[in-house]
Amino acid sequence: MKKFQHLFGTALLLGTLGVGFNELTTHRPETRAYASATIPKSYRGYWYEKPQYTWQERHTRKNMAIPAIKLAVHSKYVSWRYTGYLPKAPGVKYSHKLYRMHLIKYDRKGHQADLGGRGPFRSYNILTKSHGRLYLGYQGGQFTLKKLK
Repeated sequence: MKKFQHLFGTALLLGTLGVGFNELTTHRPETRAYASATIPKSYRGYWYEKPQYTWQERHTRKNMAIPAIKLAVHSKYVSWRYTGYLPKAPGVKYSHKLYRMHLIKYDRKGHQADLGGRGPFRSYNILTKSHGRLYLGYQGGQFTLKKLK
């Protein structure tokens, strides 16, 4: 019985390593979109979302969950940065750096743009528009942005 368990464990380990090696050799890194793929003109421009606070009393420099975000949408890329005041809680820091996400592909049927690069929380982001609002979705949530005038 112990010999069977040892053989089964070895086979399981080798199978897992084989699947991992297969993923490493067949997985293609994210690529940029073809030259003809662009973000629609209705998405382009400057977009903004107000800061999001925790359940506690709102204060400019306290209890802020996510600071305000400003987004600039261009034909091939989206640049974003956090704006305004930053929380003073210990260990919580947001940078005012300008980050850029590039277009991977645009789905005309679903009306969404897949973006790669450094996003607010994850590296995979989706950009879509509905009822005059722009939605920047990431794995675990989304931002609802209004157009700046």
